[in-house]
Amino acid sequence: MRTPLTLALGAVLTLLVAAPALADPTVTLRSAARVATAQVKLGDLFDNAGQHAEDVVATAPPAGTSLLFEAPWLAATARSHGLAWQPPSTETAIRVQRAARIVDNAELSDHVVQQLGIAETKTKILFDTQYRIDVPVGDQPGYGIEHVEVNQQTNHFTAELRVPADDLTATPVRISGRLVAMIDIPVLAHPMSPGDQVAAGDVTWTQVASATLPAGDIMDPQEMIGRTPRHALGAGQPLRATDLQVPVVIKRNDLVLIVLERPGLYMTAEGRAMEEGGRGAVIRVVNIQSNRTIDAEVLGSGQVAVRAPTVQQASVR
Repeated sequence: MRTPLTLALGAVLTLLVAAPALADPTVTLRSAARVATAQVKLGDLFDNAGQHAEDVVATAPPAGTSLLFEAPWLAATARSHGLAWQPPSTETAIRVQRAARIVDNAELSDHVVQQLGIAETKTKILFDTQYRIDVPVGDQPGYGIEHVEVNQQTNHFTAELRVPADDLTATPVRISGRLVAMIDIPVLAHPMSPGDQVAAGDVTWTQVASATLPAGDIMDPQEMIGRTPRHALGAGQPLRATDLQVPVVIKRNDLVLIVLERPGLYMTAEGRAMEEGGRGAVIRVVNIQSNRTIDAEVLGSGQVAVRAPTVQQASVR
């Protein structure tokens, strides 16, 4: 026979069993979440998820995008994974962001060149547009380049970019551009002005499109070293031989010593330079005594030598 006390205890037990579990005050929903993988785990959403923190509860959004998880889904997910948590309001939600990195044209260029198996240092990719593509962080590169096709006549290429690389269902991104053959040329490492003398340390190398390099541009750094600019020159620009000259050692109107030398004969005369010139240059000089203008080779500062054909022939004999 049941006593009133027994009935009362049974009612209490029934109520305890039927009552929902109280929320654990230590379990809290994060204000926001950022994941690096393709999966969202319970621990990404809740602090103090304990042994269930590694439980996978959803698929992460594509790289660089986000998803909003709202109160009903959060409550059901917490309950199904044994987490004592209840949303404080119907407005409770958390936004989950998929971590991403930006792939630009410079990186894409390297991978297209590798895919084609061509010399990376001798080929440049000029894309038809500026690409900035979000790809997953983590395993590099996070994307795959497929179906690269090159028009051999125009060097124009097309390819498909799959993000992520192992997702065969992902819609590929079409990329296109042109292959440009490059050539290395010597250039100034920094700006230089007339009077500056180019030394080996002033020369560096840069790459330019071989098809755009005009004939006559300097290709040998030895054609630069020891010379001085005829006018102000910028850094990194292709140079022509006419941009440089041997350093001027005789200026216009300088007094010079004219030397005439041949076997058994050595003569000097005083002259005045009618134009400037560097060592080895042939300039016009007027003989002050005879007032005759002659062509002479600059030997150095203040000294020139007559190199008339008759003198050269006599020297040879």
